[in-house]
Amino acid sequence: MKELLLDFIAYLRSKKTLSDNTLESYSRDVQQYIDFLGTQNITAVRQAPYDIFTTYIKEQQAAGRAPTTINRSMASVRVFYRYLMMEAIVSVNPTIGIESPKIDRKKPGYLTQDEVRLLLDQPEKIGLKGIRDKGMMELVYVSGIRVHELIALNVADLDMKNRILRCGDPGSERFIPLEPQCLKPMSDYLEMARPFMLRDRNETALFINTNGGRLSRQGFWKIIKQYAQQAGIEKDITPHMLRQALAVHLLQTGRDPEEVKSLLGRSDLTSLLEYIPGAKQH
Repeated sequence: MKELLLDFIAYLRSKKTLSDNTLESYSRDVQQYIDFLGTQNITAVRQAPYDIFTTYIKEQQAAGRAPTTINRSMASVRVFYRYLMMEAIVSVNPTIGIESPKIDRKKPGYLTQDEVRLLLDQPEKIGLKGIRDKGMMELVYVSGIRVHELIALNVADLDMKNRILRCGDPGSERFIPLEPQCLKPMSDYLEMARPFMLRDRNETALFINTNGGRLSRQGFWKIIKQYAQQAGIEKDITPHMLRQALAVHLLQTGRDPEEVKSLLGRSDLTSLLEYIPGAKQH
């Protein structure tokens, strides 16, 4: 199973362009699951019974682990099993249908990095909608665009070759450099989902709904709510919270506030300063 884990991480590194920290998190979570299998005298993932994942979660809960930690671990193991299924290493995925533990509502008013990762890992990229949702949510997070900007995007606004997204109203357009982590999911959407979701080949919308038309604000809102519930995040998540989370995370890692304001098209970041250690509020 150690070799499987190494192959899995190598796959993530080559296909998903994830950060080193994220890869380390995946590796740590899956290794923990493999160690658990060993305590159950299971020496190969094919030997794992269908209810093993439920047992694993119960053991983590009994050990007093926080719901956010358990949910992150579950998300990692789910991705691991998707890889095993894709490689025909296993024929049964024991993670399907297992609900994530509920997360206490009494948390800070923004999404933590763990919660963002949980949310972004929810879409199952095995259907047109899942492929679309994965690409869309990754793009929203790395770009920090507003919902009305998202649904107004046309295919021509996305320059995959130069990794630039154009958004905003005429006269106040922003050109946003895209991080590598969203390029593969967006490429998958453009090549493997959007062409098959279209009803009208003249449709210019970048993101389209299951009826082949431009995705609506309400449609995106429902998507976010669906995946938040699936991830077991009980915060009253809104699409704006992804945008807010990006700003907070950039500021926490030392990004120039003026650069963050320019990226998000904001004139003020005061409301976010309470989440930044050592930040001064005026």
